[in-house]
Amino acid sequence: MPESPHTALEAPHPATRPAFRPSARVRGIGILDVLGKEHRRHRYLLSHLADILDEPGRRRRCLLDLFADVVSHHAAEEQVLYSALVAQSETHEPARDSVLEHMEVDELIEELLELDGAGCNERQWRVHFFDFRAQAERHMLKEERWLFPHAHRLLSVERQMAMATEFYACKAQHRWQAMAGIVQRPTGR
Repeated sequence: MPESPHTALEAPHPATRPAFRPSARVRGIGILDVLGKEHRRHRYLLSHLADILDEPGRRRRCLLDLFADVVSHHAAEEQVLYSALVAQSETHEPARDSVLEHMEVDELIEELLELDGAGCNERQWRVHFFDFRAQAERHMLKEERWLFPHAHRLLSVERQMAMATEFYACKAQHRWQAMAGIVQRPTGR
């Protein structure tokens, strides 16, 4: 058996810790599994972007992909999942707080795109990138460790499956809008 890359005294990086996993009955088809896969993609893009910071052309392409993916993910997640969670007394406030976090993360990545296009100094860009990355990773962990388990308990398997389908359709629409630079937010945002 291969040894763990972590020593007994060293805690694994937060991105390597197991996140919420839906039951086998829901795995692969429910909204929570879909969002977990999305988060893994976002973590990959953030890591990849950190690896190519010194390559402006590749960095710009990766940043545009991340921007479109994150902004459309947030809009669809709010429209599909959060709208249901806000209606529940147990998850009302945490869901509203997550919407505010989405707005902060979206604003940070928009600023990052502007800085990248404006030719700002590299040090300033890197500081802003690592601030954005930390905020995005904190938000994903908070969702996975608190909001998703509550949603799993509150939403039926059938509702989770229907939400997954609705999420993909919603995200596709918002991704096109994000790429066109005309991201529209759900009402109330």
